[in-house]
Amino acid sequence: MSKFVYVILSLMLCLSTSNHVFAAETVEHDHHVIKNDQQLQTFENEYQSLSIEELQQVIDSSKKVSGVNAIKAAWFAAAQIARLRGFNLSATLVEYSLRNKNYYESNGQFASAIKKTSVYPSMRKKRNGSVVFTKAMNADLYYSLHKCSYSSKGNSRGMRMTVYDTYDFKLEKNVYADLFTKLVNNWAYLSQHMNVLNIINVSISIDV
Repeated sequence: MSKFVYVILSLMLCLSTSNHVFAAETVEHDHHVIKNDQQLQTFENEYQSLSIEELQQVIDSSKKVSGVNAIKAAWFAAAQIARLRGFNLSATLVEYSLRNKNYYESNGQFASAIKKTSVYPSMRKKRNGSVVFTKAMNADLYYSLHKCSYSSKGNSRGMRMTVYDTYDFKLEKNVYADLFTKLVNNWAYLSQHMNVLNIINVSISIDV
């Protein structure tokens, strides 16, 4: 399903802000300016330890350095900003998309969040079908999964539910009400077609 992840909003807010201005010489010599594969790999190894100000500097610097590596670094930085603001699920799927890796978990962070939603009891009862996580239920699930399918299998030890989704972006015209949200979602769509973000499969196993 098409997604609007909170991290995109974070990224676009950072890209458009005028509050984070750095001197030209600082940008030129800052080790967070990402130009090549080696610098991107170094940044991937350290970005989760950076402050929001440092992460915003990376995003700001990406406007001054052309190339896919700079854009990828900006997405990693935005994902971490989202995580620091409480959107760990959304940040996780963006990171997996950037690395072009399918996401699988068994009774992990997504499962824990799903179990706390108001629709979980009906999912257990129905066992198979589709589900929509709304912003009111859990904003992080809304931004990361939103609508997905699930199926359940039982055995002598209990029942296991698996939630499936395809993480991708599509050009949006009417799904999201406000123009800003449409624009940032479509920016993610363009990043996907630049091979910055990748379409990945998501599989979440839950023991019920």
